[in-house]
Amino acid sequence: MKKLFFSVCAASLLLFSACSKDDDEKNVSEMSVTEMNSMIIGTWRLDHEEWWEYEGDHGIEEGGERLTFNSDGTYIELGDDYNRYTGTYWITNKKELIMREENSYYSYNDTLIIETLTKTDLIMLWEDYYDEERDKYYYKKIN
Repeated sequence: MKKLFFSVCAASLLLFSACSKDDDEKNVSEMSVTEMNSMIIGTWRLDHEEWWEYEGDHGIEEGGERLTFNSDGTYIELGDDYNRYTGTYWITNKKELIMREENSYYSYNDTLIIETLTKTDLIMLWEDYYDEERDKYYYKKIN
């Protein structure tokens, strides 16, 4: 009887942990824009950036910048140079994050492809076809 009891407990524990892991690690392609919008809200610290140039150059740089997404569709980016950038953002049905920076001199849109978005990790890809450059940003959520 004890063996049966422990077997049932172990099976229940495995089933419970398997279900919660699936919920936490949902693939971006399976997420709705609404889910992504709620998960991205908060402050993220850039852990590192990986870059490629189409000539073959490749590198990895440490991060430190902070990016805060607010629930009202605005963002604040604090660069490692202590500059502060602000603007608005939205997520498209194509799983792209559009960040519109606005200041007194100009405004422009940056488009980043969201590759990973979990409760703790955000990985985005940015490509510049004109300059033949590609960057991948690895963020960790800090609050």
